[in-house]
Parts: sequence; C-alpha cells; structure tokens
Amino acid sequence: MDENSIKLRYDIPGNDFAVAGEASSNVKKMLTQLGVNPAIIKKASIAMYEAEINAVIHANGGIAEVEIDSSKVKIIINDKGPGIPDIELAMQEGYS
Repeated sequence: MDENSIKLRYDIPGNDFAVAGEASSNVKKMLTQLGVNPAIIKKASIAMYEAEINAVIHANGGIAEVEIDSSKVKIIINDKGPGIPDIELAMQEGYS
C-alpha cells in the first residue's frame, strides 16, 4: 500500500445482529465516494459482508481491517472463532 492509503478498522461484535453488516456498508460508501469502479465495489462489498456476517454468526465476532489505495482494496477479517479442527474432513462432500 502506498503512503496515501486509507486505513479503516472495525470491531465486529459476535451475535450482535443489530450492527451486522455495518462495516461492509461503510466500506462500500467509502469506495463509492472515492469513485472506485462499481464492479470492484460490488465484489469487495459482497465478500466483506459475507465474511463479516460469518464472524458475527459463527465466530464470536472479530476485527475487520481495510486498506484502500490507488491500485487495490485489501480486506482482512480476523475472527475469534475456534477454527476448523480437520479441514480435510470438512471439505468432503456432505460433511457439515
């Protein structure tokens, strides 16, 4: 990221459906104000919303960190969940 990047940080509270989706909505507004290509805004905001909602529902919340500069949008969601103990098993068809 360059020195003119915009850095945003949002707390994502677990099981708080009243504020679920606010972080991704705020990022979408910021990208729109900056004149980012609408196709990129759509992809970034949907991906962030899905990760944010998963953190709220399944992972006791977390933190969203977003960096925006002239060449990219970087979104990192760190959740507080326990993780998946056996990823190989979880990737098998029909496992839930």
